[in-house]
Amino acid sequence: MRKKILIAADQSLYSRKAMEYAAQIAHEIKEVDFSLLHIQPMISQYLVEEAEKLPKAKKELNQMNEKNKKISHQLLEDCKSFLVSSGIDANCIEIKSRTRDRSIADDILKTAEDQSYDAIIAGRRGITGLQELFMGSVTRNLLAGSRVIPVWVVNGPFKSEKLLVAVDGSSQSLRVVDHLAFIFSENRKIHPFPFWNFDQWCP
Repeated sequence: MRKKILIAADQSLYSRKAMEYAAQIAHEIKEVDFSLLHIQPMISQYLVEEAEKLPKAKKELNQMNEKNKKISHQLLEDCKSFLVSSGIDANCIEIKSRTRDRSIADDILKTAEDQSYDAIIAGRRGITGLQELFMGSVTRNLLAGSRVIPVWVVNGPFKSEKLLVAVDGSSQSLRVVDHLAFIFSENRKIHPFPFWNFDQWCP
């Protein structure tokens, strides 16, 4: 059964790290398709309202929309080229660009849920505490807002191919195990390694 993974794409270094991770795991997951999603900048509500009344404002709005679409499309094509150069079949990569409706995180989650993706890959954005206080973190909001789609957060360079799964017997941790079993179901090289909770054995 083919898997569908959505990659949140933007111009940042963190997004590039997410794509590097996707390229690496593509060799470990059988029958996987990737979609690169870019959320275009939000248009000023003032300009939208003015465009309904003034022909000049409407022309400016249309020009801005076309400019955003062009920039977004070029970004996605560059990202696709990077994945292809990393060894992923071009036929397994789709590009998606959409205008911002609410927040970036909400729009990513809505796309993933509406189109039944199996996972979201996102780079951890590096922002200051003050920025996060006023704007929030896209990555944090993805993690907090996702109720159905697993979110994989890539924090930076990686070397290990090992996966550590924290389980505690809860329904949430069992869902994680079930998700990984599905994603890597066709990979015969992966073997589980038992991990004991030593708190049960040590005084």
